[in-house]
Amino acid sequence: AGPCCYAPPMDRFAFNINNDVYIYDLNNFQLVHSLRVPIRRVTLSDMKFSMESSDLVYTTNGHQFQQWDLRQSPRTRSLRIPILCSTIRCLRTQPNRLLVSSYDERIN
Repeated sequence: AGPCCYAPPMDRFAFNINNDVYIYDLNNFQLVHSLRVPIRRVTLSDMKFSMESSDLVYTTNGHQFQQWDLRQSPRTRSLRIPILCSTIRCLRTQPNRLLVSSYDERIN
């Protein structure tokens, strides 16, 4: 098992098992999406929904940051940045901005 998170309006819940991300609709408890996060030799370290839309999910495995747009194919990442990051924080005052902390003690 790995990280889990809720979408801000509390309409979706995501959790991780063996680098597969499962996203459920909390209104009817039905599976909405499942994503296979392509990670080898490491595990998913953090996951967050966007503050703007529950269709955007952010993941990190410590070596790269990925954005998933659930409106696209479940195998397609809409953004991938090779960066050492351990945790993801979405800013409430500026929802289109993210902070990620890094193992090398940097904030990006």
